[in-house]
Amino acid sequence: MLLILLFVSSVMTTSYAAWDEPKCTQDEMWEFVVNNAYRVAEQYATDKNSGSTFVSVKKNYRLNKQYGGDHEGKYLLMITNMHGRDTSFTVLLPLFDVNKPSKGLNYEDPLWKVVNAKINGVPY
Repeated sequence: MLLILLFVSSVMTTSYAAWDEPKCTQDEMWEFVVNNAYRVAEQYATDKNSGSTFVSVKKNYRLNKQYGGDHEGKYLLMITNMHGRDTSFTVLLPLFDVNKPSKGLNYEDPLWKVVNAKINGVPY
């Protein structure tokens, strides 16, 4: 009986997670949208604080829906990168409709806007 409950719980969690994600994350082009975010973050860091970087072999990001604050109801992409003894963090706002598939977006143009950036907890 416990095994069945665990299975049902797992299926419900998986279904909810897929249902709750914006449509832009659900196709094969999402990878290019994320790469675009990393390019925007790196350009911002290069312009504002050369000690910060987002170039990394391993991607560490999360797309979170905001339930309060300046961007309530919107999704924000948060990127963290550890480099040496430093940690860079940035928050990006999408400049596209996250409720539509990412296929067809122009990945050459910036698809994101940096709304917050820090290195070792210090804003820049």
